[in-house]
Amino acid sequence: MGQNCCSERKVPTKRSSAPPPLVLDFPSGGRSEIEVFYGAVSTKDVPTIVKLLASNAAVKDIEEGMHPWASDPKTVGTLVLDF
Repeated sequence: MGQNCCSERKVPTKRSSAPPPLVLDFPSGGRSEIEVFYGAVSTKDVPTIVKLLASNAAVKDIEEGMHPWASDPKTVGTLVLDF
């Protein structure tokens, strides 16, 4: 009761196609996100690794392919998923 019919709801405006840049809410010490990731992996810093899932920072080509059946990660966030 008192609920609006779905046909009466306002349609949300179109969102920007570009994702917002990631703002690290932890001290990075001037390191890049990939350096933060490798440091977090080496120290098993799971909270930092989880925060980096949202990263859209580019990853340069990986020398050896990670998987023969899939393309290599293009962002730190997708690299974190393989952790």
